[in-house]
Amino acid sequence: MDQSLKKAIRDGLISSSIISFISYMFGIVEIMEEGFSLINMALSLIGVMWIGIISFTPVFVISLIYFYFKERKKTERLI
Repeated sequence: MDQSLKKAIRDGLISSSIISFISYMFGIVEIMEEGFSLINMALSLIGVMWIGIISFTPVFVISLIYFYFKERKKTERLI
């Protein structure tokens, strides 16, 4: 695996993890506003997990492509 792909995967995971964390925090705030019913909390946590998965995947793919081509361009300039 070339160096630019490794760096793109690392940067993509970092950026998409930050976006997913922010969406989790919004979901947890929503749970706290609804009240502390056990059923409501369980259903809301399932919803928050899906929001996190849905937001993580496309952001990871887009940032992976972006950082990969950014690194390739940088290494081509050095050569």
